[in-house]
Amino acid sequence: MKNISQCISAVILLFACILFTPCIVAGQNYIIVDKSDLVLRVYDGKDKELVCFPVAVGTNYGNKNVMGDCKTPEGTFSIKSIEASHDYHYDFEDGKGLVKGAYGPRFIRLVVPGYNSIGIHGTLPEHQQSIPGRESHGCVRMKNEDVLKLCKYIRKGMKVVITPDEPQRNVRM
Repeated sequence: MKNISQCISAVILLFACILFTPCIVAGQNYIIVDKSDLVLRVYDGKDKELVCFPVAVGTNYGNKNVMGDCKTPEGTFSIKSIEASHDYHYDFEDGKGLVKGAYGPRFIRLVVPGYNSIGIHGTLPEHQQSIPGRESHGCVRMKNEDVLKLCKYIRKGMKVVITPDEPQRNVRM
């Protein structure tokens, strides 16, 4: 059963790459976030995997439609900026108000049409156990040490492909 699941995953990833990567420039590094497998991979310009990290994506399945839908957008995007985010605040709506450091040490802001605050970022130390998982409000959440490692491989303008997810395959182990 696991081999069938892996084959299905490979076919979907291949299809998503064909569908979503026409804007990837040959010879340059790029990122693929696989929402089904809950991983972020960086590839070099020759399609060799450089690094792979577990991630958390939006709580809800599918493509982002409106702000607040807790879905991670799908498609090809680019990195707008790489920001130190130690002092950024977020209200998790848990009664504690704004929490400093909610995005961990880095916020990698993506160019996503219609949204200004979608990105790849770290998280609070007490939330790191939620990775991998479906725990974010729409961003791609990483462990803090992983987002710092990721920053060694990326640059402003770099392409980021976020593939569609499959609800039936996303079972948290």
